Amino acid sequence: MADWSMLPSDLLREIALKSNTIKDLIYFSAVCQSWNDVFSKVKPDWNTIKSLPWLLLAEPKPESLPWLLPKPKPKPEPKHKPEPKRKPKRKLKPKPYNDSTTQPKSGRRNILSMDENKCYKLMVPQTFGKQCWGSEHGWIVMFDADKKAELFNPITKSQLSLPSLQTLPSYPVTHDNYYYYDDDDDYYIDIDDDDYVYTIDSKKLFNMKELVSKATVLKIPNVDELVVMVIHYPQNNLAFARPGDKSWTPVLTSCTDRYLKVYYVMSWNERMVILYRDGSLAYCEIGTCKPETFTSLPKGMLREIVNKQQGDAYVVELGGDLLVVFRYRRYTIKYAPYEYHTTHFEVYKHVWNTTMSWEKVDDLGDFLLFIGHNFSTALHISMAPNCQRNAIYFVDDETYSWRMEYKQGRGHDTGMFDMASGQVIPFYQGRDKISKLFSPVWFTPKF
Repeated sequence: MADWSMLPSDLLREIALKSNTIKDLIYFSAVCQSWNDVFSKVKPDWNTIKSLPWLLLAEPKPESLPWLLPKPKPKPEPKHKPEPKRKPKRKLKPKPYNDSTTQPKSGRRNILSMDENKCYKLMVPQTFGKQCWGSEHGWIVMFDADKKAELFNPITKSQLSLPSLQTLPSYPVTHDNYYYYDDDDDYYIDIDDDDYVYTIDSKKLFNMKELVSKATVLKIPNVDELVVMVIHYPQNNLAFARPGDKSWTPVLTSCTDRYLKVYYVMSWNERMVILYRDGSLAYCEIGTCKPETFTSLPKGMLREIVNKQQGDAYVVELGGDLLVVFRYRRYTIKYAPYEYHTTHFEVYKHVWNTTMSWEKVDDLGDFLLFIGHNFSTALHISMAPNCQRNAIYFVDDETYSWRMEYKQGRGHDTGMFDMASGQVIPFYQGRDKISKLFSPVWFTPKF
């Protein structure tokens, strides 16, 4: 009988690096001590390999939040009884936060493994009550209602501090902002739900839903240094910070024009690429402040989709090519109780020639895309054998209705778009993809 512990370390290293998922690599480490020793050495190299993302599903019901006060709905009084005189409505103040009573006791959150289409429960109480954005580098960006910011690795449980959102660069508020907020206001609003009337601190709600619209984790090449980019209030301004920084640094963008607002950020060819709201694209070195425009989408294409709330746009790299993915939604009461639904996608590839044109892509071949407002990635089907080739996997990241309507929640508009048939197919039916404050996000598990 073969002694697996005696295999050469070089061979074990090659086997470990062939692991497509973090679960396989963990199983590899559990075989014996010699395999575990190789696992410890190979982790940094495995982290540089693209792998299949996981889906962090919504946390338990949001009444676990200390600033979201649930109270049972009062029973309706009989019609024949005279209505008693009511006292003037007073402001309701949040109860003091008590970690032992407000967070779910288990501290677990469901994570969907895409290679198995199976949910696992992961102990991540650190994510409760926080807005999360995943990344392809294993880290999740977390912001809480008190503007605290940090990076969290759900696999290793490591945490890195980021500057408070209180230190974001300030800009003048103009009439065309998404939402006007006066920091001197102090009021609370009641929202009806099926089981409760929630009393919400409007300042906290603003911090969770409006202050930062998107967050992305990038990595500076060759130095293994993380940089977090945030698109933030009031005019989709862009700022960045490294773990340990004291404040956020602004990225100089032409925000004097109402349409030159940042819409998406990603990394490509070891540079940061910025998509502006008017359709222009710029790039610069990661962690620097002066991007240069290098191309633009066809005139009016992005503006037509975004300004009329008809969909979203994402930028992703596939085999060295730069792709822009347009997502189209339909808003109608047909999809009650939710008012919107993704109908289809269009993909365009940037062509490097004298005209810097864009070419429509109708077939992704043996590749598939995972898209989201935090990050998007392309993988070969060999790395995701149980997924659909020539398909786009997407999560619900709609913002317009979600910002304006607390009742609706989001997460329902999650699925897979088959490029060949043009059909949208749900890949997960669990109720824990729906949340009034926190929707599912992609993240790639890394050590």
